[in-house]
Amino acid sequence: MDTRCLNTMVDHIGYAVKSLGKAREFLKLLGFSVSSVEVIDELQNSRIQFMTNGQTKIELIEPINENAPIVNLLRKVGSTPYHFCFSTDEFDTVFEELKKKAVLIVDQVPAKAFDGKRIAFFYNKEIGLFEILEKGE
Repeated sequence: MDTRCLNTMVDHIGYAVKSLGKAREFLKLLGFSVSSVEVIDELQNSRIQFMTNGQTKIELIEPINENAPIVNLLRKVGSTPYHFCFSTDEFDTVFEELKKKAVLIVDQVPAKAFDGKRIAFFYNKEIGLFEILEKGE
């Protein structure tokens, strides 16, 4: 078994939500505060906003149309956490290693919510959907 450890850290938990406003208000009740402006991501057909509570960061993702990847998930289970994001300073190395161990769902794309830093989504049957994020400055 390969015991090599990749250089990553948990960045955030992604939540698919039907309404940013309603989710935001409930998370405020739980001690979270808004930590970003709302961003429209045309690639994901979604509206995105981040909230934090201490070192815990949540990405709220609301579809803006029927082409958003989370639409079917929301129809089936409603608002729900659906991915972990891991950030790394070694994006290319981590990306290539993960391609050997997980299914690539979304290839490297610049993410509007992260000022154009690259992201990629993978699926692994042991942990489900996850995202990697180029840390950088």
